[in-house]
Amino acid sequence: MNSSIPAKEMTARSDVGRGPSQTDLLSCGQRWFSLPEFVLGTVIMIGHNVYHVVPNEVPILFVLGLISFRLRDGGWFAMGLQ
Repeated sequence: MNSSIPAKEMTARSDVGRGPSQTDLLSCGQRWFSLPEFVLGTVIMIGHNVYHVVPNEVPILFVLGLISFRLRDGGWFAMGLQ
């Protein structure tokens, strides 16, 4: 088979159309848990940047992110903390 595309490029292109693997997808419960997290984060950001009712959103979002990570994976080890 005489092709104008080198073999190296063919292997690089072969996985372009593949989607995420089954382990990369969120479960239904995690998706529903993500919705209120997203809404809460949006309210905090808008409250700080638009309405100026939240003093500083960074520490609040950081702590909420840590809590969310802890609730999802069940441990600090998944985040790199031991």
